Amino acid sequence: MKVYMGYSRSAGSYEGAILIFANNSKEAKRLASQSNVISELADGFLDVAVTWLKNQPFLFKQMPTDDTPCFVESPVTCTTCKMWGMGDIGEDGVCEACKEIAPSSNNLMNLTSSNFASYQNVRRTGKQGNCVTMTVSKRKENAY
Repeated sequence: MKVYMGYSRSAGSYEGAILIFANNSKEAKRLASQSNVISELADGFLDVAVTWLKNQPFLFKQMPTDDTPCFVESPVTCTTCKMWGMGDIGEDGVCEACKEIAPSSNNLMNLTSSNFASYQNVRRTGKQGNCVTMTVSKRKENAY
């Protein structure tokens, strides 16, 4: 069993993606096309895309059944970045990626859902393996 992310090619994975547990990509794409989330975003079966999420065993915690191909339309998301698949989400609701950006011991930049907006200038800088490398820079308050 492998872990896949299903999404619409035209809308992109940031608009809506589902977590899929399947034996191969063909089976994952078939399951993705059955999802309500994907059917609302995709323009037909050819617009449905799946990506194999390699080396992310923590996602198997969200598998609802044992060894049965299935999908999860609402995977558990990080309370800080509102994403899933960026790392294991701990009991505090924060993923590993957000913990690396702002460890709880750092009082100057502790990203929680309440003060994340002031550090919202997050941009994609590139891919490293299957992980998207993110950088965070503090927003300039009086830039006008």
